[in-house]
Order: sequence, then structure tokens, then C-alpha cells
Amino acid sequence: MQAFIFEKHGNADNLNLIDLPEPKPSDDQILVKVMSTSFNGSDKEMLQRSLFTAWLGGLLRSCSWILGSDISGILESVGENVTKFKVGDAVYSEMPGYCGGLAEYCSCKTGVSKRE
Repeated sequence: MQAFIFEKHGNADNLNLIDLPEPKPSDDQILVKVMSTSFNGSDKEMLQRSLFTAWLGGLLRSCSWILGSDISGILESVGENVTKFKVGDAVYSEMPGYCGGLAEYCSCKTGVSKRE
């Protein structure tokens, strides 16, 4: 899959499109084919390494990130323990403390909602 990552803090010029392995959901996760995402204020703060992200531990983490915590998409697969969702469901989510929306696929816990 392709994803935009940053390995150096700064501005949007530091986002690079690279190939990564498709994530594999654990037993309690789902795999979403991302159809839309947003680049919002928290993504900008993470990219710029603001005081807010330092407070969240951003200064202590290695710097290779996929931004984008707001996503919508279609379920590609579900973990063994997931019963609320099935493959093909349209879903959306804001994933607090989690990034990954600037990629073709995103695995996450099932704190997402179905689109009706």
C-alpha cells in the first residue's frame, strides 16, 4: 500500500509518499480501505512538533508517522473477535491518539461507526 509519512518535523514539504506493507488487523481490530481522510489541526501540530505534541510524548517517540486520524472507508477484513461489523460495511471514525488516515489501508480497534 502507499502512505504519506514524515520522518522529519517541519511543514507539508516533509511528507513523503512511500510503499509500506498492508497492515494486518489483530483479533480485536478491523482493516479499513480508506476512502477519505482529513488533514486537520492536530495533524499540523504533530508535523510541526508543537508544544501540544511534546506534551503528548511526541518528543520522545521516533519520528516516522502516518498522519490523519479522521477516516471513512470500507471494511476489508475483521479480526476473529469482531462481531459488530462485517466485510463491506461502510464506516467512519476519529481515532484519538491514533494516526493512519493518510494511507490506503488502516487497521484500528472497533471504535468506529457504520454509515447508514
